[in-house]
Amino acid sequence: MAFIPVLALVATPQASLIAEKLAAVHQKLSGGVLVSDAQVNVVPTRVRLAPGVCTLVMPNQQIAEVRSTGIRFYDQIFNQVAAVKAQKSIKVPDAAPDVAQIHREILSWLLDSSQRNSFFADIKKDQHWQAKPGKLELVDPIKKVRSEVLYDSAYRVTEIRAFVNNKVLTDWKYQYVDASKINSIPSDARVVAGLPQRPALPQKSNPNAVVLSQKMWRSMSRLENRTVIQSNSEGEFRFTLKPGNMTEKGPKGSWTATNTSLTITPNKGAAKSLKGKTGKYLDMLHTSGVDPSPLAWYFLNRRVPFLDLFDQCQNLELEGSISIGGKSTSILKLTRQAARIRLYVEEKSGDLMMMSSDSLDARGNVINSSRLKISYQ
Repeated sequence: MAFIPVLALVATPQASLIAEKLAAVHQKLSGGVLVSDAQVNVVPTRVRLAPGVCTLVMPNQQIAEVRSTGIRFYDQIFNQVAAVKAQKSIKVPDAAPDVAQIHREILSWLLDSSQRNSFFADIKKDQHWQAKPGKLELVDPIKKVRSEVLYDSAYRVTEIRAFVNNKVLTDWKYQYVDASKINSIPSDARVVAGLPQRPALPQKSNPNAVVLSQKMWRSMSRLENRTVIQSNSEGEFRFTLKPGNMTEKGPKGSWTATNTSLTITPNKGAAKSLKGKTGKYLDMLHTSGVDPSPLAWYFLNRRVPFLDLFDQCQNLELEGSISIGGKSTSILKLTRQAARIRLYVEEKSGDLMMMSSDSLDARGNVINSSRLKISYQ
């Protein structure tokens, strides 16, 4: 005669009823949810559920907005948004976990109806599940396995835990918050064809140096309606960026770029008005004898200013702080194979106040140096 565990003989209709209530609530769930893994020290993924749209605010400072017609991706650091149209209708919110950077499995349970419904169906079928105050519990004394599903007074699942030999195997957490606390994609985000790739910083970088680097990238991505004054060995440049318009006055002349037209006014020679693709503006300026500033060069190439300095960075560190123009400024030191770069970043705003670059030979000796001073109006 086979041995039958005592738990298998105890019917638990209460557990089945609770699982049914949980399934019904989650089928119509809306609002904001913070999704996290209690075993990993990572910022939660923020989810906002609304009819026809699911928004994920991810720990890497990106937002994904999923609709049946497509997905919009927004980078909070660069304030840029890119859209991907769907070739066929997307199921919302079920497809949202596919775009998540982390917490994908935990999000799938919350958002994918087929996975979630299968989970609750298994609970209703398996009589090992027991109803206890505020939770459902399954215990297998032979395998020493225990599973728990915790829920609140509104029958929303708040935690799913699994134990083996009393050691936590998984611990998923769901915290329900007001939807207004979940960020949206700003209406003024710059629309781009694709989001810029962030540099892969060295793994052993000082965490404060990484945060300051991201703060500087954020500032460099938000220069619209500001005039930036740059001074280097060539002279002074006054660069102004506005929506759909760039103007600059430099030591060899001035220029204005608007949509697909470029007007150049050199200090020597006649003014020129040209039309064409923006990718050719640099060649047009050089042909006219007018050199753009370092900052303008990046914008003319549709790139985030100075982001490329961090590419292939071998070492990133903080090298103290100084006061520039009465503002507390930290020094970011970047070491690359043939260069050593120092970025003087205003701590509060992330504005780049000055930068210096040393070119190095094979032995690490300085063979050339340059400096750029920056101020803002």
